[in-house]
Amino acid sequence: MTTYGYVFLISNLFGTYTIYKFMCIFFDHKGKLMKYELLSYAAYFIVISFTYLIINIPIITVLSNIIAFFLLTFNYKVPMKRRLISTVYMYVILMSVEVIIVILSGYSNLSIFNIDSQYVSIAGLISIKLFSYIVVLFVHNYKNINKGIDVPNSYWLSLFIIPLGSLYIIFLFFENNNLSNYKIILSISILFTINIVAFYLYDVLNIVYEDKIEKALLKQQNDYYHKQFELMDTSYRNIKSIRHDIKNHLFVIESYVNKNDKEKALYYIQDIINASYNEKEIAGTGNFDIDSILNYKLQNAKANGIKATIEAKIPEQLNVKSFDIAIIMGNL
Repeated sequence: MTTYGYVFLISNLFGTYTIYKFMCIFFDHKGKLMKYELLSYAAYFIVISFTYLIINIPIITVLSNIIAFFLLTFNYKVPMKRRLISTVYMYVILMSVEVIIVILSGYSNLSIFNIDSQYVSIAGLISIKLFSYIVVLFVHNYKNINKGIDVPNSYWLSLFIIPLGSLYIIFLFFENNNLSNYKIILSISILFTINIVAFYLYDVLNIVYEDKIEKALLKQQNDYYHKQFELMDTSYRNIKSIRHDIKNHLFVIESYVNKNDKEKALYYIQDIINASYNEKEIAGTGNFDIDSILNYKLQNAKANGIKATIEAKIPEQLNVKSFDIAIIMGNL
């Protein structure tokens, strides 16, 4: 194997780590099985190295990289939309860096469809990997993409078309020999900037929709609390009313008892109970957050003619934030 081949293997090892760092921007790595993740990146290194050094057909190398990027996303449990958008953004940004350095190092007539088209600049190869890593470090500041907020399809499609269209334009540059190197570099640089900006917008969209979801959850939580306070207030007023008239009620019950009219006495007692708990708390565990949510949901069930019973034993204090309880219980 040539010196260039050895340098490629070493630089591709570093390039594989760069891909991993790029994946960290898009996906949450907490709780992942590091062994399988490591094996997948090792497989990526072997396949791409073999494809480049042995097969050495540009279009095969390009397609192999794109497919490999996409397959690496299966290390993480995310929707298909995020797999696709991460694949195209990663490839377009890294390919833009590669094309600019390839042209700057004197290779201006390369074609991805030409088998004889080869790039053998050791300095250029090292520069590509270094600058790619610098770019990844720069975009690594976008902290909200891997939170997994699901943006609307229309916005996602707009963000997806930008790198996809950029990729197509870059391929056209490879096949167009009429443009000067200066124009190609300028054009690729503009495409690179557009994709970085779109990447930033994707990060901002995640912040916006996370904020929107939090506000919706807070509103839902406030509804729970408001209903709970209404229930407590109703119970308090009913009990207060019964206490105020308790002497009169006892006189009536006493008269029924003296007459041995057990049935009327029991009916009268039942009326007092019903008046006291006209709209009662179904859940009364003592944990205000959970009681609020359960009573809100179960009162809705009752209003719709759905019979529900509950048996709940929950500590009054839990080591869980009220906001998180509202999300978990609300979803359940």
